[in-house]
Amino acid sequence: QQEVQQHEQQTQEQQQQVAAEQQQQQQAAVLQTGSTSFWVPDVAIGSSPSGHQLHPEDLVEICGDYVLNQLRQPESDASVLPIRAAHADPRGRTVSLESCVEAFLQPEQLSEADEWYCPKCKEHVQADKKLDLWSLPEVLVVHLKRFSYTRWNRDKLDTQVLFPLSKLDLSKYVLHAQEQPPIYDCYAVSNHYGGLGGGHYTASAQMPDGQKWYCFDDSRVDELSADAVQSKAAYVLFYRRRQQAQQDPPNLVQQLLEQRQQYLEDKLRQQEQQQQQEAEAGTPAAGGTSDQEVTAMDDDSAAAAAAAA
Repeated sequence: QQEVQQHEQQTQEQQQQVAAEQQQQQQAAVLQTGSTSFWVPDVAIGSSPSGHQLHPEDLVEICGDYVLNQLRQPESDASVLPIRAAHADPRGRTVSLESCVEAFLQPEQLSEADEWYCPKCKEHVQADKKLDLWSLPEVLVVHLKRFSYTRWNRDKLDTQVLFPLSKLDLSKYVLHAQEQPPIYDCYAVSNHYGGLGGGHYTASAQMPDGQKWYCFDDSRVDELSADAVQSKAAYVLFYRRRQQAQQDPPNLVQQLLEQRQQYLEDKLRQQEQQQQQEAEAGTPAAGGTSDQEVTAMDDDSAAAAAAAA
């Protein structure tokens, strides 16, 4: 009986030793997933102690004395979708104009330096500030925040903002019922190139009588594609309400050119009339001397000569 007990004890020790060796081998085993190495402790690769199949997200990583459990990806809220899409965009990080409007309308808690005096509790508190849209104009100007100012630094923001060139619908952001649908079409963009120390401005505009876009760079004008309008340099966006823009006459450009020509002719005619009236009244040119001034000077000279005599 003692021999049997000794044999069982030896067998149990051998099994424990084999299990310890297997555990060490298993901890040294590496499952390569992309560029990340996963170590599988205490269990065989590909299966759990209960026999269930293991997946990469079920594994853990051992780094020295630390064990890093890989977190499962939680269900994302709809608010993070634009950010995720921005990071996945091959052109770099981008945000949509819609997400900018939503961020602009979010409540904001005032800092301790900007506390608000509450007339009810008679104390300064960090109140919540919120902006809302009540009504929108015919011409909508969107000023993008391209310059960041903090206590420590200042920076130019080059994040690309994806804005629609047509059919910008702001209905869900307006609290008050509008007489005309707040649907807008973009017709011009002001661009800024450079940084805080200096830069250069250009303009992108669409002609009213067509779908072509043009880039206005000082005295140079070039045709521009619609895709090139949405650039990282976009600074100020100009929109016009679609319903009112559709009421424009088809020959709007010709009318504008005729009005400008008429304005220049009227201005030139006014200048000619003013010059003619000044010539008839004898008004001297700037820096000249009138006859009355000359007579007064002669009288003063004669009086001075008489006093000297």
